[in-house]
Amino acid sequence: MSKIDFDHWLGSQIGYTIMDNVTEEQSLQVVSLLKPKFYTEGNQYCFELGDSPKSVCGFGDTVMDAVLDFNTNIRTQKIKAVAEW
Repeated sequence: MSKIDFDHWLGSQIGYTIMDNVTEEQSLQVVSLLKPKFYTEGNQYCFELGDSPKSVCGFGDTVMDAVLDFNTNIRTQKIKAVAEW
């Protein structure tokens, strides 16, 4: 069995693909755990957790883009809440 050489350009691409897949999997787990509302707004997909104006939303042209945006916003809002506390 050969090892992947991450210093080689192809190995780096494989590494980036693996990390992208891990990031997507983690983001899907957050959505699965928190169960935000899902809907479309215009041509955008949206995940929303909580009630306005304090809700956390994620928007995107694709469902996965909305998931990733939601996950980023959850982390950002959580950091703000801890910093304000």
